[in-house]
Amino acid sequence: MEKANKKNFNLDDYRFGGDEKAIDSNPQLRDYLRVLYDQIKYENKMVGDFSVYGTYKIKPEMQDFLIKEIKFFQERKGDVVYVTRVLEDVILNFRITFNIVGSAQQAFLDIVEREVRFDEDNIMHTTRLDEIVKVGHPDFVNYVYKEWNVWLSLEDLAFEDNPLIRNLLDRIALFGALCPMLGMSSMAYVKSMLTILPKCGPTGLLIATQFNQKMNAMSLLQPDFAKDGMGMKRLLDGLMRKHNFFPVLAGVKEALPAIKDFVQPIKSIDMSSIKIPPKNKKMDGATLGKGKDL
Repeated sequence: MEKANKKNFNLDDYRFGGDEKAIDSNPQLRDYLRVLYDQIKYENKMVGDFSVYGTYKIKPEMQDFLIKEIKFFQERKGDVVYVTRVLEDVILNFRITFNIVGSAQQAFLDIVEREVRFDEDNIMHTTRLDEIVKVGHPDFVNYVYKEWNVWLSLEDLAFEDNPLIRNLLDRIALFGALCPMLGMSSMAYVKSMLTILPKCGPTGLLIATQFNQKMNAMSLLQPDFAKDGMGMKRLLDGLMRKHNFFPVLAGVKEALPAIKDFVQPIKSIDMSSIKIPPKNKKMDGATLGKGKDL
């Protein structure tokens, strides 16, 4: 895969390029990547979904929900307006961009989500949700705010349950409940892979070397980092993604048991038996002030 410009990162480039065939042909690797990307999604509280190839998309029904959901005005910088919505533990950050030239009027609504990447630049996922086009509308800006449900002030807004966002919140809570088990599985996985990588050619050896170097550096800043199984796995996964190494693992017989051993306990869990942490208490009442000339 060609190296992407992180300042202009295209969502469709965020994948394993032409290596889909290698991933498709290996069920164990596909299962591992599903878990990896689920972890990324729920750790970052993202509303979209990753494919096993790393492509990130937001489903149309979720996009429709995001367009209609109430949003709180934050600030305006020139032709760009930033608005947010807090739904329990999820913070939704939106951007409205106005393009008004003479009587031609355009507005674009995007949601911007940050994926925190370990020991490298974060990725900002920007997804276009909607567009409004008018010609000579007498009050275009406030028309846009009304269409996209933007409010000037927001106090004690009652949370209206929605099945889409409720599912996301429940899955985030479930991921939190699974973290202790994931931590132990991650530690065992990392130890296994560090013995396998040096046998996987120059790139495998490079990844193992870089991992150990970064571990030493991290240990100086966080003495307990070597006990953080999920953090160590996140670091190792990041290096493998950086070197496009996951498809290579599909052809390494010694690596497949380690991948299977990590995934199998997760696949075998009866999710209905997991006690999800209690939800935040909903707020009562609503005081809203519709804004003019935000």
